[in-house]
Amino acid sequence: MKSCLYTGEIEHRRFEPVCHEFRYKVCYYYLDIEEIEKIFRYPFLLSLNSPGILSWWRKNYIYPNDLSIREVVTNAINKHTGEDFDGPIRMLTNISYFGYCFNPVSFYYCFDKEEKLKFIVSEVTNTPWKQRNIEVYPFRGDKKTLQQHPKSFHVSPFMQMEIDYTFVLNKPEEDIYILMQNRPTGEKNLVFDSTLELRRKEITSWNIFSHFMKFPFITFKTIAAIYWQALLLYFIKKTPFYSHPDDRIRIGN
Repeated sequence: MKSCLYTGEIEHRRFEPVCHEFRYKVCYYYLDIEEIEKIFRYPFLLSLNSPGILSWWRKNYIYPNDLSIREVVTNAINKHTGEDFDGPIRMLTNISYFGYCFNPVSFYYCFDKEEKLKFIVSEVTNTPWKQRNIEVYPFRGDKKTLQQHPKSFHVSPFMQMEIDYTFVLNKPEEDIYILMQNRPTGEKNLVFDSTLELRRKEITSWNIFSHFMKFPFITFKTIAAIYWQALLLYFIKKTPFYSHPDDRIRIGN
């Protein structure tokens, strides 16, 4: 089975116009989309598209929901690169805990039939607007790849739109490493970075149970942490607030 769990830490650091940082322990599910039905097959415990303590719902992931995840991801790859992709797809994401799911970002790792990583597709959800944006990154290395692009989606009310992104991503094996850096457009000074470092765990019944006991409310914790850090930035550190530049709801690209 290619699916597994990944646990570790996420760190955010803000350098300008104020200094602010935090670090949290996290747990993610790494799911081969062809194995989801094999994993989520226990009603009320590990359930598929139905209520449960732990559950996976198609509606929580990449839009439009009337298409399969494979169709949406392969369509995005074709739109961005012109390539027709037909290999395994594995998603790094949060599932639903007690019926609630929230993912600031999910990653879809796309392999060829020889298990060479070809593309990484990111799906970002902004808060509080709950809009989603898709980016496609061709994987250009054996272990890690460097990606750079201008900001095209309003993610945080504490970050202006005129930002350049730099991503460092690796091929998921025993660990997953994702580094994101933000710099003002055309400048070299780093204003923000985020680092996700995870270690692989087998997706056994015991590991699912033990990590559920360690992270019983991980999705609630994620959204609570976002608002808590926003309160600190706004009221305590007086960080500039940037309104959404466009009131129109944007789903995907």
